[in-house]
Amino acid sequence: MQQDLEQRIISGITDEIVFSNILSNGLSSEDFIVHLEEFNFIQKYYTKYNSLPSRAVIESTFPGYTYLNDVKSHEIKYLCDELIKATTKRKAIEYINASADLLMMDTYGAIDSLVTKLTNIRKPAVNSRSFADGDALKRYSQIVNNKEKITKRKRELYNERVGNTKEDED
Repeated sequence: MQQDLEQRIISGITDEIVFSNILSNGLSSEDFIVHLEEFNFIQKYYTKYNSLPSRAVIESTFPGYTYLNDVKSHEIKYLCDELIKATTKRKAIEYINASADLLMMDTYGAIDSLVTKLTNIRKPAVNSRSFADGDALKRYSQIVNNKEKITKRKRELYNERVGNTKEDED
């Protein structure tokens, strides 16, 4: 299941828009187990060359990787959601298993620790690459709006100083 999801997502990266959407859906390297190297390679290649590696480059770099030809662009969102769900399950199981020994020694401490860890597992917000930061896009929009207001106000102050009127500006 995990391998199939990862393979379908990587095979579905056909252009920069699809790749951007995958990252916007909250996927990151920590979601990949089987094809982690391939995903990291694509990210690094894109960062360095500002384009995606071709299918031939990926296949020559990773001879064991097989591209799937039947991945449709409309299923990428679904695949991302499923991989995020699998990551969330995997993290929860890791935390529960790690707390098993602690339960025998300090039951209430283990429960507190487990509850804290489990509540920190979050589905990533759309348009954010972080599990903990769901408001990144909202803050970005506020920054852009504030910058526009400041620019407008600076222009008004400048025009007041030099004596320009609104008609002069146009």
